[in-house]
Formats: sequence, structure tokens, C-alpha cells
Amino acid sequence: LMSVGGLALVLGPVLVPAHWWAAKRSRTAERVLWLLFAAATVAEAVWVATYLTAGESEPQIWLLPLTAFFVTIAMSALGLTWQKKSS
Repeated sequence: LMSVGGLALVLGPVLVPAHWWAAKRSRTAERVLWLLFAAATVAEAVWVATYLTAGESEPQIWLLPLTAFFVTIAMSALGLTWQKKSS
């Protein structure tokens, strides 16, 4: 776990909320970048977890991280939209 991927797995619980916090306080173009950073961090953590549990078995090694990436983007965008409407 002493690699970039392992670091994302360990620091993910800190980085993802930090990215969401930054996205919430940014303009639209910057918000998109912060959400992409959060989604990439989640995808990398899922990739490491998949690699450690299933090895390089296809299609899990690429399908699970890709799904996590898009689910994170969707949930983040919905959360930010909901917060704007409620405030």
C-alpha cells in the first residue's frame, strides 16, 4: 500500500470530503474540477481495493472503478444542486 494508489486508499476518507468542500465554495468551472478530483480519488481507492481482493480479474479490475467514478460524479452533482436549492 505504499504507492500512490495505496495513499489514495488511506487518505480517501479525508480527501473526498475536502474536494466536496472546495467544490461547494467554487465557481462552476472550478467546481467541475473538484468533483473530478473527488471521483478520481474514489475510483483509485476502489481500484486498489478490487486489486487486493480480486487480483487482475476481468472485468472487475476496470468495471468497478469506472462505475465508482461515475456514481461519485452523479451523487456529488446531485448533492451540490440540492444544497443550492435548500439554501
